Amino acid sequence: MRFANLLLIGVFALGTAFADSLTTVPGSYTVGMEDGGAASVEGQGDFNDMIFSLVGSGLTLNSLTGQWNAAPNLSTTGTPFWNNTSGDGAGQGVGYCIFGGGACTLPGGTPSNGGYLGAGAGGSGQVTDVLFSSGGGEVTATLLAKITAWASTDTIGWYDPNDPSGTLHTIFSGPMTTSTVITFDPSATFGLWTMGSDGSGPVYYSNTNDMAHFAFFSSLETPEPGSILLMGLGILLLGVGLATKHSRKSTGDPGQ
Repeated sequence: MRFANLLLIGVFALGTAFADSLTTVPGSYTVGMEDGGAASVEGQGDFNDMIFSLVGSGLTLNSLTGQWNAAPNLSTTGTPFWNNTSGDGAGQGVGYCIFGGGACTLPGGTPSNGGYLGAGAGGSGQVTDVLFSSGGGEVTATLLAKITAWASTDTIGWYDPNDPSGTLHTIFSGPMTTSTVITFDPSATFGLWTMGSDGSGPVYYSNTNDMAHFAFFSSLETPEPGSILLMGLGILLLGVGLATKHSRKSTGDPGQ
């Protein structure tokens, strides 16, 4: 590797040490679903109609437009996109269920160091390109809450985006109660779908709709900045050393 490349890598690693770096705890996500089909329903939605967890040893959420963000200020209505006034009552939106401070409590309490997936400046925008990688293993889904007038008809499932037949596999159907646990064996890549409201359609997908019907949350890991800083300094010093050696060769100076 040329010394110039090492210098660039070292500078990048140093910059990374001082930047905000948020990654998720592998294999575990919480999802809030909005069953309203129009923007006029509860603003753009409170996303508490079904709240469920997805856990799998090889499970990874993938999005080209989304980024993980730390917990927001829930008193600012409409930001992020899932943080709207709930018609179910004060403090009932999905944000209060996930991060606490309201009238919604999930089994197991709020996740430590929780974060959410959002797009655009400050992570306030909707994310509509989410697919999961299963790692070839099973995924366990647990229904944590249903806060909606359509509790008996809302349905959630998974689909294979590469399946030409477009088969929709059901995870949770309307009659199922909270604390229901479902284990399923999805395709290597899969998305989520929902048919909310009266159960007659349309179907909304996690990676194709213009309006998001899913909000994604996870516990966050923040890498130790000290380890990144040491790595960056080490690469930077190596690059400087090679640069000095290269300069001596060019001038014929054998050094000390």
